[in-house]
Amino acid sequence: MQPRTLRYVLGAAVLTLGLAACDAASLVTPPNENGTSSGTDPVTSAQEQNDIATQAGNMTANDLILMNGNADAAASASRTSRTAPGLSLSVVGGVLGTWTFPGTCSYDSTTFLHSCTDTLTAGLVLDFSHEFFGSDAPRATFDSASTDSIQFQGHLAGTVSSAPWSATVNLRRALTVAKDPAWNQQRIWNGTGSDTSTVQFSDSTLSRTYALAAASTYSNVVFAVPHTENPWPMSGSVTFTFNGTRTREGNTTVSKTVSYAATLTFNGRSIVPLDIGDTGHFCVDLARRTLVDVSCR
Repeated sequence: MQPRTLRYVLGAAVLTLGLAACDAASLVTPPNENGTSSGTDPVTSAQEQNDIATQAGNMTANDLILMNGNADAAASASRTSRTAPGLSLSVVGGVLGTWTFPGTCSYDSTTFLHSCTDTLTAGLVLDFSHEFFGSDAPRATFDSASTDSIQFQGHLAGTVSSAPWSATVNLRRALTVAKDPAWNQQRIWNGTGSDTSTVQFSDSTLSRTYALAAASTYSNVVFAVPHTENPWPMSGSVTFTFNGTRTREGNTTVSKTVSYAATLTFNGRSIVPLDIGDTGHFCVDLARRTLVDVSCR
């Protein structure tokens, strides 16, 4: 059974990307990168891992908004033709984010697919869809007793900026949520994603640009219900592989290839461990999209 769909959440993902990257990077003080020798790279491995950790944490926070809101939104809007509901997500003091989607959705009875397309803001376009399954067969509508899973698929592309960061993104998600054992008890998420992004930090003296291709895998991510009382996954993990280039321009200009594996492990709290390779160990606050200097292991 192949996933065909993904939906309401990806808009929030890109709308916050550039701003979150700036905020998160600023919280963990990076090493000094003021280089003077044209033959040396002033960006240390610690700075680079800090940047990658920030990106992985931000991507995860975006996807959790998707998981928190999409299952309920899809179930409550399962009529075969309708206007997409406004999706408003309220999570512990509102720190995770709020998002509404005013677009129009359609239903194709031959594919059992509910599909929506909208331009979220200047330069950002979201295409997404979902499909209900029961006993491994597609269904037109959601029913809490007979629907076993919902498959989501989506594509978001465009450019956002929030000085001193700017980002061009092209991301896809294919995620499935299943009842565990009932929709009103627990829900378990699995799926994959792919991202192509260019993220740049710049100020009056230097710029640091990452051109990255990322693959992500969500494995057995369990949420308790209701989400408003249980906003953070109880267990499960997400793994990322990042490959691309990093270019630093300033009094020294250096380009290099970067390749990292990152794993974030959920623990029922907003502050979770994030590991990059064998040497980069971080704690990320998913609520505030920041790297924090606390104990989380």
